[in-house]
Amino acid sequence: MKGKFYTKTLASLYAKQGYFDEAEKGYRYLLELEPERPDYLNELAKISKLKKGKGNPGLISLFTEWINLLELVHKNG
Repeated sequence: MKGKFYTKTLASLYAKQGYFDEAEKGYRYLLELEPERPDYLNELAKISKLKKGKGNPGLISLFTEWINLLELVHKNG
């Protein structure tokens, strides 16, 4: 991946925004650096499903983040 620099955060952001090809490239790059990371393989599997049209990652991730924030606010009062 000459000329590209990926981080887990960047790959995740690409996936959340629906840029599945870039997210996939990012996770594949990261796996080359750290092949022992099962979380990268799991993310690639999720991306594969999403690329086949099963779900809207942007909406799902926003809703999940919203729920997590509500739980945090409720927990901290």
